[in-house]
Amino acid sequence: VAGSPLVAMDCEMVGTGPGGRTSSLARCSIVTYEGDIVYDRYVRPEAPIVDYRTRWSGIRRHHMDKAVPFRKAQQEVRGWGCAAQGWGPVGREWGSGREGCAGQG
Repeated sequence: VAGSPLVAMDCEMVGTGPGGRTSSLARCSIVTYEGDIVYDRYVRPEAPIVDYRTRWSGIRRHHMDKAVPFRKAQQEVRGWGCAAQGWGPVGREWGSGREGCAGQG
């Protein structure tokens, strides 16, 4: 469906909290249906990283040097998805318990 408002999101997680057992966002990538990159940022979790899970995530300590804080990434993605695309509320927003947004067709 060329020109579709559909997008795909992939997230890489690192371990935070006791023993690194809590999964926290460390990279968010969004591509269009056609494969164009819309968003690709490293994200600094709110809690200290205990386990980078590099074997699975590909994330290393140096990636956090230019990472954006979680709340900023959340605002950027929500702003892109809702305001820039004229989309309305549906589903859940990352970790906030509030409604999020998605495309309306």
